[in-house]
Formats: sequence, C-alpha cells, structure tokens
Amino acid sequence: LQSVSLMPLYIGSSLFTREEIRKMVDEIMSQYNTTGKLPSRPEGNKAVGYDYGLLLYNLTELSSPFAQEIYERMLSLVDDTGAWVEYYEDHRPQGTRYRPWESGINLEAALYYAAKGENQS
Repeated sequence: LQSVSLMPLYIGSSLFTREEIRKMVDEIMSQYNTTGKLPSRPEGNKAVGYDYGLLLYNLTELSSPFAQEIYERMLSLVDDTGAWVEYYEDHRPQGTRYRPWESGINLEAALYYAAKGENQS
C-alpha cells in the first residue's frame, strides 16, 4: 500500500531519510500525473480515504509544487457533511461514509498546508 510510504514523514519517523521519502512521494506523484489516479495499490483504482491527506502532508512538508493540486483534489472529495469516506474508486466515494479517521487526517493535512503556505508568504 502506498499509504505505508506516506506514513513515516507524517508520524515523524526517522526510519527513512528525507531523500528516500522524497523519492517515494515523487513516484506516487508521477503515477498520479500519468494516470490521474491515486490508488492505494499502484496497480489498482481504489484509494483509502486518508491517502489524499497523507500525500498532501508529505507534499507540503517537502515543499512540492504539486501540493496545491492535491489540496484541491482532496477538498473536492468532501461530501455534503464535510467528511471523507472510507475509500474512493476513481475519486468517487465508496464504502463507509463519515469516517473520522480519514476525515481527521485529511483535515489535519489541509490545515497544515494552509498554515505552511501562510508562513512562506
């Protein structure tokens, strides 16, 4: 699962160097830019609901120019209650709705992105 590659930076782990993490994130973004999909498994078309937030957090922390695009994509997935769902298939909601875990990670990533952007101005 690609989520595993996105967790070390999110939780502050020293398991990988920043360059190793950047390489993993760049690979995920390369696939996204090629296919328009953010699958949890590289060969699939389903994304766990928090994959968007984990990717956004990593892109923000690495000062990637792709952070804005993923931020906008992630926000476009919010349902009418302001929450994210369990998983998405081709960016369409599937599975359990109103997921606190997915919504919490995505919201935290959105706030981190917004705060970091303000500090760079």
